[in-house]
Amino acid sequence: MTASHSFTGWLKRQYKRNDPIGDLARDVLRDPHWPRGRTLLPFFKYLTRQGASERARAALEKAWREYQALAECLEAQP
Repeated sequence: MTASHSFTGWLKRQYKRNDPIGDLARDVLRDPHWPRGRTLLPFFKYLTRQGASERARAALEKAWREYQALAECLEAQP
């Protein structure tokens, strides 16, 4: 996916969701220090360093899985 389709970009667009991913997206929109990354690790480490709850870390993992599934679908298209 291109930079405009980064995980962080995708996550920020989930802010209207009424679930933990939406909660995380709203937090990310307000966080000027949210990291960049191409894998889950920098985001997970950041949340851990910030003392994020288990619920927030679980939302991150679920969001990553959704993002990866979307990326795989887009890459499979001709």
